[in-house]
Amino acid sequence: MAQQSHQFFELLKNDHRRAEQLMQQVSAASREQRQEPFITLRNELQAHFQIEEKFFYPKLLPIQDMKALVEDALDEHQEAKDLLSQLERIGFAAKDWQETFSELEDGIRHHHEDEEQEIFPKCTQFLKDQELTDMARKSVQEKEHFLTRAAKSSSARPGARRKPTGKEIHP
Repeated sequence: MAQQSHQFFELLKNDHRRAEQLMQQVSAASREQRQEPFITLRNELQAHFQIEEKFFYPKLLPIQDMKALVEDALDEHQEAKDLLSQLERIGFAAKDWQETFSELEDGIRHHHEDEEQEIFPKCTQFLKDQELTDMARKSVQEKEHFLTRAAKSSSARPGARRKPTGKEIHP
């Protein structure tokens, strides 16, 4: 695999590390202070899921040797999306918020491990270097666009303060 194609996997791994940092921030925050880092985490996870679901997984799903892994990963995305929605609905000060957030954390960490240890290495047998390079380029653009829209949407809501710079390539 050419060095340039590694860029796509590095982007996704950087997203994983960023999500893990944000999950730590949310866990360490008081009930009154968890909203802002949670909103950032939610936006970045949604952007990450979107680029994987738009550019990466559709290329792998038709490949029989990848199908079960991809279907499992997509199920994990949906579980995370459902938990993110549930966390917003129950409110940041609810007693069971931290328990639900811990479930999200466990699921995200498991998902990262599956991708990095199984999916990324195995998919290189089936995807060409140029495909991975193109996915990296498209992913950067898509993520910047998503986070910009999310920042505009969040800034209209009370309590939302952080706006992505557009140069961040992590979730």
